[in-house]
Amino acid sequence: MRSRTLLWRVAGIAVVALTAFVASQAVRRPPLHAEQAKRRLERHAASRRVVLVSIGGLAPRVMAATPTPTLDRLVREGAATDVARTVSPPMTIAANTTMITGRRPDGPDGHGHGRKPKEDGGQRWSAIPEPTIYSRCDDEGLRCALISQRDDFAHFAADERGVDYYVRSDETDWLLDEGASWMRREEGDFLMVYLADVDRVGHKDGWDSQEQRAVVTEIDAHLGAFLEALERDPRPLTLLVVADHGGEGHRHDLSIDANILVPFVLFGDGISPATSLGADVSVMDVAPTVLSALGLPAPVPWAGRSRYLEQSQIAAPLH
Repeated sequence: MRSRTLLWRVAGIAVVALTAFVASQAVRRPPLHAEQAKRRLERHAASRRVVLVSIGGLAPRVMAATPTPTLDRLVREGAATDVARTVSPPMTIAANTTMITGRRPDGPDGHGHGRKPKEDGGQRWSAIPEPTIYSRCDDEGLRCALISQRDDFAHFAADERGVDYYVRSDETDWLLDEGASWMRREEGDFLMVYLADVDRVGHKDGWDSQEQRAVVTEIDAHLGAFLEALERDPRPLTLLVVADHGGEGHRHDLSIDANILVPFVLFGDGISPATSLGADVSVMDVAPTVLSALGLPAPVPWAGRSRYLEQSQIAAPLH
């Protein structure tokens, strides 16, 4: 009897632990305020879905030296460059904040690298200056989500107006499947995905190592399944794949080409195939590109250019 009681106690503890783990992996937004809820009910969905995939640490030279059939297809059937430039210094949070805000890290209109110093010498999250992709989506009543493989990306979702759903997981296949499911389930308009494994392996085993190349190939396969799931929905789709930085050795903090140069690939509705985007592309172009694909104008303070607008004009049929 004692052993049976102990078994039930152990089983109960396991259930509680599993429940806590699952809850920690998915953080849904709290109920919307009445005004926001009304906008959601009255909303008009964007004419196309837009998905942004930010791959942490994907250096163009590593991508070129690795079997990546999915990324190769996106380049072949879309518009791309392997010499886009990220922020300086090339750091993860600063680059992804630039993607969301359309602002440089520094300067009078900068976003401050996402972190600011505290009096005790540590760091705290800084408020992300509006407008952002998400705040503009919220203004228009669009449905938008963020999924990530880094804990600190919860900062973007915690107080960011317009993030309707946020989830974090280390499992790439589960994360991407959940993203595709959310887009289908909620008729989502915009989804941002952050994948961290290429960066993690770069810090551990080195950039362009065999270990990192293996992870790039694995992620490419997951992206293939993700794209297949998204393409089952007949609603038009535009996909943007970009990296936040490259890397050399086991680091990426120096402002050198190995760290600064990143891929930038546009694919899908409105994009002309086999097109070079040239050498003047930067991660500041991400936010205006996403908004124009959603049918929204970019705010005046943003310095980047909409690569979607340029490509959709090229792809438009002659009348």
